[in-house]
Formats: sequence, structure tokens, C-alpha cells
Amino acid sequence: MKLKHLYLILCVIAVILTYSQMLPFLAANNNDILVLFQQMFINQGVGFFSMDLLVLSLVALVFMIVETKRLHLKYLWLPIVAIFMVGMSLALPLFLFLRELQLEKSKI
Repeated sequence: MKLKHLYLILCVIAVILTYSQMLPFLAANNNDILVLFQQMFINQGVGFFSMDLLVLSLVALVFMIVETKRLHLKYLWLPIVAIFMVGMSLALPLFLFLRELQLEKSKI
């Protein structure tokens, strides 16, 4: 199996697992996304994971921008949209998939 295929499989897994939690949460809270943001820091334990994910998102975003410029990647907007629509669990493998496509293309 090629690495790009593994990244695509991880993208699908990310969407399924993330939305399997998000959709019932939104249904239970009248589709109020603000409740999610309020609960992100409801205590220090949850705040730890929330802060870690926010910092990871920032670091990954910097990495994506640098790699996009270095390798002349296209479609950087896709992983950026993925951060907000699903999260880093989709954005990172999606970016790595796009990166693999460009690396394969440049080997030819």
C-alpha cells in the first residue's frame, strides 16, 4: 500500500470517528456550537487537551504553509478548511496526502 493511500484511509477514519461524536453532541445541545466551545475549558483536564490541540493546530498550520511554499503545493485551502470542519485528525492526513501527490509528481 502506498503512503498516499494510507493517508486517504486516515482521512476517512477521521471524518467517521469525529462526526460520530460531534453529531450526537450537537443534537443533544440543539445544534448550539457555542456549548462545545464553553465545554472545551470546563475543567483543567479537558482544558489541557483543548490547549494541546489548539497549539498542535497552530504548529501544523505553520508546517503546512512552509511545506506548501517549499514544494509548491496546490490546494492548501483544503486542509485549512478541514481544520475548521472536522479538525486536525482530517487536516493533517489530508495535507500529507496532497504533499505525497506533489512528491510523486516531482519524481517524474
